[in-house]
Amino acid sequence: MKNSDIVISIQAESATSYDALALQQALSLELSAITGSSGAQRFSATSLAGSDGFFLIARTAEHKAVGCVACRPLDIQARIAEVKRMYVVPEYRGVGTSLVVSLVDHARLQGFTALWLETRKVNERAVQFWLRQGFQVRENYGPYQGREDAVCFARPL
Repeated sequence: MKNSDIVISIQAESATSYDALALQQALSLELSAITGSSGAQRFSATSLAGSDGFFLIARTAEHKAVGCVACRPLDIQARIAEVKRMYVVPEYRGVGTSLVVSLVDHARLQGFTALWLETRKVNERAVQFWLRQGFQVRENYGPYQGREDAVCFARPL
C-alpha cells in the first residue's frame, strides 16, 4: 500500500477522545524509545479547552485514526501558537505533510501569525520533517532555553 493511495480526512476533534489519547500514548512510547522522554509532561489534553487551540486527527476512509497534531496558544499578544504532539502511525508516515497543511490552515483561521515548536536533536527524522515543512531553526524559547538537547523551530503564517 502506497501512502499516496490512502484517502485521508483531517478534522478538529477533542484531544481527550479515545482515539486522540491512543495516538498521544503511541507518540509517548515512540519518543521514549528515541529520546528517553515521552514529552507528555509538556502537554495536557485538557489544556486546549477554552482557548483558540485545537487538536487535529487524520483518519482513513474507514475512519481509522492514523495521525494527530495539537496547536495551542503560546503568546496571546503576538498570536504565536505552539505545535505539540505531532504523530503519525508508522505505516501511514506520508500523512504527516497533509496534517501540517491542515495545521497551518486551522492556525490561520484562528488568527495565529506564527507557529513554534520544539523537538529533540536526537530525533533526526522529526528535525528533517519540520525543515521540509518550511519551519526554520530558531533560538530556543521558554522551557527549552539553555537545553542543548532541544532544537526549536518557527514558521510564519
